[in-house]
Amino acid sequence: MLENLECMLKQAATSLERREVDQAFEVLDGAIDRFPDDPRPWQMRGCAKHRFGEYGEAIEDLEVASSLGRLRHSAELTLADCYRLSGEAERCCTQLTTLVHDEECPIKVLARAACMLGGLSEHSTALVVCERILEQQPEAHQAWFGVGFYRARLDFSARQVEPFIAEASRLAENNRLYKANLGLLKLTTSDAAGAWKILDSLDASLVRCPNLMNILACVYDRAGQRKRAKQWRDQMEALFGCRRFPHNQCQRASEHCRTCCVALPNRILDELRGEVLS
Repeated sequence: MLENLECMLKQAATSLERREVDQAFEVLDGAIDRFPDDPRPWQMRGCAKHRFGEYGEAIEDLEVASSLGRLRHSAELTLADCYRLSGEAERCCTQLTTLVHDEECPIKVLARAACMLGGLSEHSTALVVCERILEQQPEAHQAWFGVGFYRARLDFSARQVEPFIAEASRLAENNRLYKANLGLLKLTTSDAAGAWKILDSLDASLVRCPNLMNILACVYDRAGQRKRAKQWRDQMEALFGCRRFPHNQCQRASEHCRTCCVALPNRILDELRGEVLS
């Protein structure tokens, strides 16, 4: 009997890979009818429904699977994402917190969970997750940037953020997002010469984050370098049809949108934008 289930699951997986969606769901429906107490067909169908945007039904399937046995770590993450996309932030946060405290959770899943936690403004937990990743994989440049980014969101000083962004940039020297952030941080830590050397080397046409581009334009404006500021705004207009940060370009929560891709402490961001500090 179980061999038959294994064959059905493999058939459904193959159909999904070939984008034969109706056939895949037909096989999974049949597997659930024949093996209703096995969590695997419920889990696969739930993950497939998430993939095709059927989040409510995906939640139902994954919760049934969870009641029958332990979900795979990737499926637990999928369930959390379904909660997020369904507007159930609290349930999403609870699911993610349980997941990231599992010592057997693989690094790939931890990294995605950290990003999701950051999008929910759970910066402390996201920071702990990134630090845990570095313990296991010290060459993971994304985690170095994550530690710096979440430190910034928790209002650590720029000097407490810069070393982590610098290490991310060292490990991935062609990453423009890291370089831009390192340059911006150096401006605030009394290394103006090093900062401008980095920032002036950036090609505006190769940066794709509207928030970061807007910050860079503001920095050049404040330095009186109008021509360079105009280059950044011209590129924003070319890419996004506007010359100021287009909030509708970010699908994350509004607070995350305001800080997306920029590892600067909040007070510095406010000063750069000329906002009144509380």
